[in-house]
Amino acid sequence: SDVDKAIIADIYAARELDNGEVSAKMVADATPNGEYVGNMDDIADYLKKELRQGDLLVVMGAGDIYKLFEHMDLK
Repeated sequence: SDVDKAIIADIYAARELDNGEVSAKMVADATPNGEYVGNMDDIADYLKKELRQGDLLVVMGAGDIYKLFEHMDLK
């Protein structure tokens, strides 16, 4: 609840099957200041527009969330 915004990425199913009972949108709706933006490209576009100098971005998760920066194409 102390964050300005918590962007919730799509759920990464590792060994378990995604049975569709829980979605990233549902998690975002249940998270204080949570927001579901879409897929990795959508999140990258959103962050490129919204991040400002001095902002702190923390990326946490499993799977390929680290590839977010590749999608942002920062140079």
